[in-house]
Amino acid sequence: REAAERATSVYLVNRRVDMLPRLLTTDICSLRCDGKDRVCFSAIFEMSPDAKVLKTFFTKGVIRSRAALSYKEAQERLDAKTDDEIGQALQHLAALARQLRERRFQDGAIELESGELKFELDTNTQ
Repeated sequence: REAAERATSVYLVNRRVDMLPRLLTTDICSLRCDGKDRVCFSAIFEMSPDAKVLKTFFTKGVIRSRAALSYKEAQERLDAKTDDEIGQALQHLAALARQLRERRFQDGAIELESGELKFELDTNTQ
């Protein structure tokens, strides 16, 4: 009930308030790469090579994460053009993302840039 009222996770300076109960976010539905099957709700899109959505459906499912990458690690794999299964998947998804981004700009989207905001907290006065 609480998740339905909040409808989103909230990120504060020194903590986050999850939309879902802790047991779900840290265990049952977590995407941790620990070799365990996890329940999920999936939005599945079948796309053409030129990034057009051909079919869409939503379903309950089970997922087993094979990698947990930071943005930096994923970018390093893309830059190195790694040829393993995960590297190939990243290359494929990056190509689709480039096409979708290009199409958004052709359709009139604007790009807004902003700096990353960071806070330094004094542990004595929190």
